[in-house]
Amino acid sequence: MDSSKLRNSCVCGNSLPYLECCGVYCEKPIEPIPIRNTSVSKETAYQLYRYRLHELFIALLSLREFYQSYWESLAEEDFPVETLMDDPDFGRAIIESFFWDYFTKYSESRPILRIARHVEGDDLKAANDYITWSMSPLWAYRIDQITPAGVLVRNLGNDKMHLLHPQSVPPNLEAGMGLITRIVPFQGYEFCASSALVFPKEEGLSFLRSEFKLACQELGVKPGVALRPDVHTREWSHHSSLLRRIWRRYHYDRILGRPHQKPLKPLRLEFWVKDSENIHKRLSGASGIRILKNNRFEHRFRYLKVSEITLFETALVSVLSDFSFESYFCQWLHRELGDTLPEEVWVPFDRSEKKLASNETLPGENPDQWLKTNRLDLNGQSPLEAATHDFGRRRLRELLEQFEKQGSNTEYLRKQLQL
Repeated sequence: MDSSKLRNSCVCGNSLPYLECCGVYCEKPIEPIPIRNTSVSKETAYQLYRYRLHELFIALLSLREFYQSYWESLAEEDFPVETLMDDPDFGRAIIESFFWDYFTKYSESRPILRIARHVEGDDLKAANDYITWSMSPLWAYRIDQITPAGVLVRNLGNDKMHLLHPQSVPPNLEAGMGLITRIVPFQGYEFCASSALVFPKEEGLSFLRSEFKLACQELGVKPGVALRPDVHTREWSHHSSLLRRIWRRYHYDRILGRPHQKPLKPLRLEFWVKDSENIHKRLSGASGIRILKNNRFEHRFRYLKVSEITLFETALVSVLSDFSFESYFCQWLHRELGDTLPEEVWVPFDRSEKKLASNETLPGENPDQWLKTNRLDLNGQSPLEAATHDFGRRRLRELLEQFEKQGSNTEYLRKQLQL
């Protein structure tokens, strides 16, 4: 994550600006003098914990090269991760996994342990905390009880109970919900680490139980295993990806369909319309719609971009971000506008007519148009859209390097894309 991006997001992966998220805890609170047989208050422990977590995540800015290789490894997953980075829950889980789970050969090279070794000389307490935290896997739990003392959760694998600090869990939890999180000890309490992926009661918990068992089978471990990075090295490197996939499948894939990891041509759909003014009003108030300029709309499901819609006098044209969204989008469209769409015409997306650029398309004499044009090699996004997330910026750098080798001047493009 570039430091310039902290105005719009946080180092922990949250979509909130840094100053509204981890930046609140950037100054170390006064640590109370320990008294024998007494523990730190809950509020003080939480403040100290968030400061310690802040110091861990801010180190991301000094691990750029390792972080880039992490993003390259994410390309091996069955899902284009960058499309969901606007979701604060998913974004935090991705960044957390970098610190806790990513290594290329030895588990001792994980970022959280690198940082522990780096701070050991100046802050032995922090180093010991990070080393202890590094043993915590991302795992599945059931919320058993909400109490003033904290949230009581049960490990779905071995039924072990944990009492989580009440300030470290998401708001509005209820008994019977499912939770995927990483539990870390600190100052005599147990905290959720950065990510906390929630499932609703009954159906959601049932889905989590069944998928968790399948994930353990895929890992080759029993659900009740005490997963350790120094013992289960191969399993540790993959477990967080499988646990995130459970949450993503429940909240996104089962409703939308799973988008393709490799960029494909977006699908263009055309619908004849009777009353464009009425449709403009209804689209403006439709669920998941963000109004753009020039009769254009962006349709999102939760935080995932589904399509971009353009309204003309006699037609509504939608370009889906992925072919797998077709069924969901058509159901949504007919639910919101069905009585005003008498006939539908399915038209394959024509890259020459609509300027969906191929991998070889150069900026040419109109770089501003190139910046706004959807491209195959950017997963159907325009360069300006791709520049808003880390994975897209990496692809853009590679693309601009190719242009430079072919003799193109990319100085203006780099300035516009802040590269």
